[in-house]
This record gives sequence, structure tokens and C-alpha cells, in this order.
Amino acid sequence: RQMCIRDSIGGDFDLLGKDGKEYNLASFKGKPLIIFFGFASCPDICPYGLTMISSVLDTLGDDSNMINAVFVTLDPERDDYTSTAQFASMFHEKIIGLSGSISQIDRVADAWRVYKKKVELPGSDLVYTIDHSAFIYLMDKNGIFLQHFNHGEDPEVMASKIASFINS
Repeated sequence: RQMCIRDSIGGDFDLLGKDGKEYNLASFKGKPLIIFFGFASCPDICPYGLTMISSVLDTLGDDSNMINAVFVTLDPERDDYTSTAQFASMFHEKIIGLSGSISQIDRVADAWRVYKKKVELPGSDLVYTIDHSAFIYLMDKNGIFLQHFNHGEDPEVMASKIASFINS
């Protein structure tokens, strides 16, 4: 079978979540995984993406227990595991926020083909921002890429696609 871009999205990681708990890809095996990358001081794309994921989880109702939802920071200089976990859980208690060292985050971004670039903001209180891609990835229960959802996708459409996958 030919190798395609789908086969090369994803990969293992070693990151920290709430209370310093260690997570890797195996932590989420057995359930499909929704994963989104961003940063806590992001003004619009990340809150919107996390709101979409929250809507999906709410729409799925009890079926939301059959998936994992993860937010990985792309700004480990400002977002430690505590603040990342708090930020993610503001949108939904089931979203697990993860952070790590700069090199760990760089490796995860590369493995998951996430575009990220630090952009200086002279004269801003933020000092810098992170330009980044805004895809929400859906992985199967073994961590294999299934599909991505674009920024602005209808959460109900996302939920029905995920539900059909969970129940297949």
C-alpha cells in the first residue's frame, strides 16, 4: 500500500497533564482520540477550537465517555502543565490539557504535522504569539489517524461523524 500523508500524522509523546501526571499515546489507547494543538494566551482560534470540542462532547452525551479529548500547548514557555490543564478544563472537564519541555513540544508538533511559528509582538504585553495550524485530529483507538476537522467545522457534523465511528 502506498504511504500517504495520513499515515504520517501522529506519534508517541511524553507530556504532563493535571497534577503532573505523565501521558503518552498509550495513555489514550482503547478509545478514539480528538486532539487539538494551540496555546492558552491565543486570542481566538484556540478558544474557538476548544469550544467546538466542548460542543462535540456535549452533543455526544453519554457517548463522550467513549472518546478522549486532548489539548496540547504549542507554547511551553508560558503554558506549564498546570496552566494548560486549567485552560483546557475551562472549556470542558473532559478535555485533558498537556504540556512539556520546548523540545518535547517541538517533537510532538513535528510528529503530528502541526505548523507553529513564534512571532514577536513588539510593544505588546503578550511579547509574542504563536502562529499555528488549527486542525482538530481524530485518531482511532490505536492512535492511527482517521481524519481532521477544519477550523469552523460544524460541531454537530463532527459529533455525528465521531458517533458513527464510535458505534461502528
